[in-house]
Amino acid sequence: IIPQAVCSRYGLKIGAKLASVVRVLLLIFLPITYPISK
Repeated sequence: IIPQAVCSRYGLKIGAKLASVVRVLLLIFLPITYPISK
């Protein structure tokens, strides 16, 4: 768990670096979660 102080200070940098990771995770979990949502 990243401490709140780091997130509040470097939130934009962390978010920019993790954006591609989050998109890959969304693509990985799409086949599992999409049928559940129907």
